Amino acid sequence: SCRSRAALMAALSQAFLELSADYSDGIRVQGANYHMHIAPPTSRSAVRIKVDSPDAEFAGRLAFSAKELADAFGL
Repeated sequence: SCRSRAALMAALSQAFLELSADYSDGIRVQGANYHMHIAPPTSRSAVRIKVDSPDAEFAGRLAFSAKELADAFGL
């Protein structure tokens, strides 16, 4: 639901405060070896998770962790 999505985005925003996240279009977090973007699509009650990294295994683990968090919020 939209309420769950808003709660998830609020929790992620709080969690990423120390990482200098960019909140202009969802949540963007960038590290030395990765870039993650989490954004709510306007047409559905869901979130889109995208992770880019030259280390495919790390990218997969990071995306899976973000998905588990979204699942915990019922998305």
